[in-house]
Amino acid sequence: MCRLVSAVFLGVSFLLFSGLAHAKPPARHAIKPAPKVVISGSVLLGSSERFSKVAEVDRSAVFAQIPAFQELREEELSRSNPRYHFLIVKANRVFRSVLTRVAKENGVDLVVTKGGVRASGVEVSDLTRMLAKAVR
Repeated sequence: MCRLVSAVFLGVSFLLFSGLAHAKPPARHAIKPAPKVVISGSVLLGSSERFSKVAEVDRSAVFAQIPAFQELREEELSRSNPRYHFLIVKANRVFRSVLTRVAKENGVDLVVTKGGVRASGVEVSDLTRMLAKAVR
């Protein structure tokens, strides 16, 4: 019985190894270089660890178009004034809601401040104009 098992094992081993000796080498596929993204600015939306599409926004240009922020500037309110805090919270809410909506409409899952991303192999779009238009 033991000799039979040994003979079968040797036969199977011979067939396997002789078949591998005549096998073709694996085909070589073109390998696309991995994109390189460096985030140095503030992340406004999403996660810098996992994303598929990245965009940048000039936050000050968008805030300049938000009515609550314009009102704050026109009245020249100081930080010690309670109305200042009310208006800044309102402006931030408008900015956040518009940013979320515009990013979703454009399929963007990472938004960084303007100039805060360097990328090779990945397109970085600019959402500033769309956001400025949306807050008016």
